[in-house]
Amino acid sequence: MKSKSEIKRKFERIRRPEEARVFLSHKYEDKAHCREIAAYMEDLGVNVFFDERDEDLQQAVSEKSDVQITERIKEGIRECSHMLVVISEMTYKSFWVPFEIGYGHARLIERPQLGESRDIRIAILLIDQFPKDKLPEYLRVCYALHNLNDLNEYIAQITKTPLEIIREQIQGGNQSLRAPDFVRPLRGILD
Repeated sequence: MKSKSEIKRKFERIRRPEEARVFLSHKYEDKAHCREIAAYMEDLGVNVFFDERDEDLQQAVSEKSDVQITERIKEGIRECSHMLVVISEMTYKSFWVPFEIGYGHARLIERPQLGESRDIRIAILLIDQFPKDKLPEYLRVCYALHNLNDLNEYIAQITKTPLEIIREQIQGGNQSLRAPDFVRPLRGILD
């Protein structure tokens, strides 16, 4: 029997299949930064799959079910149109991030998608001033985001929202923004 959250997710996908949804891949130690990144993106209209908010994944983790954890992560990737991989010094110690990238590449890149001039389905977000030249080769070919302007352009592209509107929302047009300090959003993460 399917859980309520699984039924809800499938209903949401049927209702708005054209909507961009981003799988946020990250190392556990970067979770606090990722909470802020996810909130920022959601405030600007992006639907984000973030592991700690997924009830089914959290249930599998609490039950220590390796199979259910793996299957739920794979399902989360399949439900998304894009993947944003958060890269820091900690990422090198991750077992899950390379798995997610590999599975995401097979699911997202090898699926035919017409109309995108630059392949942004798998992007990397370099935080804490992580240098791109330290990346493994398979990540160097990904669409790279280095700063807040890059992230805003990425959000504009995947939501098909003009960048000017994104900037207006950040600079006061959207009073519902939840991410902290919108005078300088994501301070200390994307400096």
